[in-house]
Amino acid sequence: MNATLNLTVLLRNVQGGAIIKTILPEGELDVFNIRGQGLYAWVTESQYMLMVQTGKRYKIKFGQYGTYAVGGSTPQDTINSYSWVNEPIVILWAYRFLETEIERDECGEYIKSAYIAEGIINKNIGSKVIEGKGTETFMTTLDIIKSVFSQTMFHNNALKSFTPRIPQQEFIDKYIAHRKNGGREFLLAAIMRYGKNFSWLCGVRELISYNGNLLVLTSKPGVFDTLKKDIMEHVYFADWEYVDLREVKIKDDFELDTTRISIVVVSTQLSYNKVSGKSTQKFLARNNFDDTFLDECHAGTDTEKFINFLASINSNHYTFGSGTPYKTIVSRGFTQENTYFYGYVEQQHQKWTDIKNDTPNSSVTIDCIIPSIADDYRNNVNYSDDEQFRMSKLLSVNDTGEFNFGGDVRNFLLDVLGKSNNKHRYSPYRITSGKLDHTIWLLPNSTNVVKSVGRLLNDIAPEYKVIVATGNETTDITDVHGAIGEFDKTITLTIGRFVEGTTVEQWTGALVFSETESIEKYFQFIFRIASPYIGKDKGYVFDFSTERTFQMMFEMANTQATNTNRNDSQNVIKEWLDCYNVYHMDGGVSPKRVEVGDILEKIKHGDYRSAALTKTYKNWFNTDNLDKVVNVFSNTDTAKNINISTKFISNEMKGGKTAKHIRTGNSDKDDKIVGDLTKTMKNIVGIISTFPLYSTLFEDEMNERTLEEILRVASDDEIRSYCKVGKSEIQLLIDYNIIDTRQVNYYL
Repeated sequence: MNATLNLTVLLRNVQGGAIIKTILPEGELDVFNIRGQGLYAWVTESQYMLMVQTGKRYKIKFGQYGTYAVGGSTPQDTINSYSWVNEPIVILWAYRFLETEIERDECGEYIKSAYIAEGIINKNIGSKVIEGKGTETFMTTLDIIKSVFSQTMFHNNALKSFTPRIPQQEFIDKYIAHRKNGGREFLLAAIMRYGKNFSWLCGVRELISYNGNLLVLTSKPGVFDTLKKDIMEHVYFADWEYVDLREVKIKDDFELDTTRISIVVVSTQLSYNKVSGKSTQKFLARNNFDDTFLDECHAGTDTEKFINFLASINSNHYTFGSGTPYKTIVSRGFTQENTYFYGYVEQQHQKWTDIKNDTPNSSVTIDCIIPSIADDYRNNVNYSDDEQFRMSKLLSVNDTGEFNFGGDVRNFLLDVLGKSNNKHRYSPYRITSGKLDHTIWLLPNSTNVVKSVGRLLNDIAPEYKVIVATGNETTDITDVHGAIGEFDKTITLTIGRFVEGTTVEQWTGALVFSETESIEKYFQFIFRIASPYIGKDKGYVFDFSTERTFQMMFEMANTQATNTNRNDSQNVIKEWLDCYNVYHMDGGVSPKRVEVGDILEKIKHGDYRSAALTKTYKNWFNTDNLDKVVNVFSNTDTAKNINISTKFISNEMKGGKTAKHIRTGNSDKDDKIVGDLTKTMKNIVGIISTFPLYSTLFEDEMNERTLEEILRVASDDEIRSYCKVGKSEIQLLIDYNIIDTRQVNYYL
């Protein structure tokens, strides 16, 4: 019977055989890992099989655990202490009471407890079955038990009753403390499938007693489906009002229910819509919100349009949520005090702990492998010395959708699939020995390329169902699920669709053919394979660019170091590599594990650091006192080909600190000032971006590679010969806080 495949083993005997199992899904297993008091329902494994077949009432044992045990207990330990059956037990349901749900009198005696709750609930779940001395067996169903429990404890009929997992509760506690201390913004930076919506809902539930308004705002409205299920089906929120503004026809007349908590969901697309956007924004502006949750906040929240839109919303607090918060952390200045970070490293550490303690954990560990690319493709005479080999060049197509290098592309994909005579170091499918039945490929940013690759794969690999997820083709993730259910092997091709907010548990491999430099897109994509699935312990990332793989590790480490107030990004990289194994296939038939020094060496000897400083200038440049150094830096002429956003300056003219210093009321004069500020800013960016090179010239004399150390050991003439300004002028930028030296130092 297939039902047994979904059972998780909780306890084994000394011979290793399973004695207690559960049907609870991966996200609800913490009830078995945390001691406390609560309720449970169980049957034997043979009884469970009959229940699955008939769906009728059956003999189920319902009881309580941990009420009088010192420090509490767990469901499996309590059941194991008194059961004497000769086959495995299956726990159907378990609920652990939160501390806020347990009350004690002055003597420490329980007023509300699992024991008292059991006595009330078991009177209403069905007729009692007397089996020897046992008093816990009832003729009932699991849904009846859940429904009576919900009515008794929460006065509603919702059937979902799982409590927050350990990492979720850690966020909730920190979030509540931050709110109570007057905090206005908080970042929940958590890995995919952490349960960000549910965790936030649990947090605000503790702060809002019986009524109030909440807002969820995102540019990824696909997240609303899970949120709605939480609201409508969980005991914590079943009496809340869920309002999707897409379904509200006349927003000008619509009023929120003032007798209960109302949660409003809206996408930025709806808010910006030319037809419905004005009424949507008016509705949001005339209501007050206790908290606004910005889900997937890394996407589109740093634009001028969004910033102005957010400013029009009356909210007491803003909670930002993202699985890839790297840009958000820096751009909004989040610190360790107002951030809860639970990333891949934290998840893997928890997995190691659970394995050591023999407790269930289905988290997926990721290996990243950098395959070799045959010299035949790299040395194509059609690549100029400037552009060299690029994946987008290899896979490029003409106006009719034909590959410009058709023979090379065909041979390359045969290599990738392991269908050629080339060595296995070129093939992800051969390296992993049959573990890539279902994969997703991120291709260069061209719909025509995706379609052309799809047609070629259909020709050379008919054993795979190829899913082209671009343009008008395969727009719904349910089509991917359907294909995987029908076909033994699939390949999903995308340039961005299904990269965020989707879950396909069967994906075990993510192949990166794109040249994306976006850290958010990169990590969103590779974590598509991190969803737990039966028998899936590992997922595999294949990135065909060594430089980009290393750069992503470096950028991620810098951002995490910034958020946790650490200067040792090198150690952050090491911590990551301890959990995320990176292997390089170049130069041999066996994979070589990448070490921290390999990454830093690659970064150090390229122009990456300088280019990264230029590209990320918004992270380390502060315009507040820029007007004070215009006369010093406006004519240094170090900008060369550097591009910066004039909006970064113009925004300050509209109301920032700089505007207060320099606004004149004369538009022509203001335009000239903006021009001077822009030129000044370009020159400063040009100067600072050269310091990674200078740091190599003075590294023998410096105690550490920092801007401050360069200014200490280099002479004024040396600095001036490189920068066209001296040490005192650079010091001005530091003194006026125009540059964040901590951010700059990461790239030196």
